[in-house]
Amino acid sequence: MHVSRPKVISQGLVKFYTVEGRENFGLKTNIEIHQVIDPTYQTPEYTAYVIDDVPDWLIALPLDYIADRIGSGVKLEDAIKRALGLISVKPNAENIDLAREGLREVAEWVWSFYPIVPNAGNHGHIHTQAR
Repeated sequence: MHVSRPKVISQGLVKFYTVEGRENFGLKTNIEIHQVIDPTYQTPEYTAYVIDDVPDWLIALPLDYIADRIGSGVKLEDAIKRALGLISVKPNAENIDLAREGLREVAEWVWSFYPIVPNAGNHGHIHTQAR
């Protein structure tokens, strides 16, 4: 599996953590904390890099295709199976689960930028408002 890592310019690695298993939805995530020097005030600061180790095909998954399929009423699992086929990846249970969890992480990241707007008449639906 190939993982693209950012080039880190720092005074050194301070801490390194790896999170994997059930608590991380089957994904392996490396967290690196580096000390950097603030260029203006010349004081130490810390920067954390969160790097998910995922297969290349997960990065190549056609998200727009999946969104279109779901929007037209196709079940998520069926949309993922078709999307995996488009990028020549076998749609077995393990790959479907990994794709589902990867999509869930992307969705959580995207939705974190959109606050939930309360609406008394929303009947349980979530309404969002872009900033």
